Amino acid sequence: SGPLTVSVGSLDVTVPGHMVFVAIGYSVVASSLITFVGHPLVQATDRRQAAEAQYRSRLINVVAQAPAIALTGSEAGERRRLARSFAAIRQAWAVQAASFRNLIFFSSGLTLLTSILPLLIMAPRYLNGEITLGTLMQVAIAFGQVTMALSWLSANYATIAQWQ
Repeated sequence: SGPLTVSVGSLDVTVPGHMVFVAIGYSVVASSLITFVGHPLVQATDRRQAAEAQYRSRLINVVAQAPAIALTGSEAGERRRLARSFAAIRQAWAVQAASFRNLIFFSSGLTLLTSILPLLIMAPRYLNGEITLGTLMQVAIAFGQVTMALSWLSANYATIAQWQ
């Protein structure tokens, strides 16, 4: 991106390769925001897994107690308990899907911003004739590559949520 000279009061500061620092800052902010937006996905995944485990446990219990259930005629009560347990799974899946949707929408927005941000930052230099269009495009591509390399957490948060 070349050097950028910034005037701070009477002091002129030259920052060589300033877009690298912008990419690093952008990646740090993006990863922090992804962690904030994606945290409900961790809790939703925990609730879904707990609901599924509870349902499996109840199914195993019904199979083990099938003769007693049949002799006492309590099939209707067992069906209601299993239906409530399955409804809890459906609810947990819905919450997890909504959390995942929010994470994907936010992540997609960050990806879109990644392609636009370097153009917005470098546009004044291009319009002033300080850089060519080719340089502008190279900086935009390099910015995207550096940002993606530094945004591993953003790209993999959904998988990390399942691990947690």
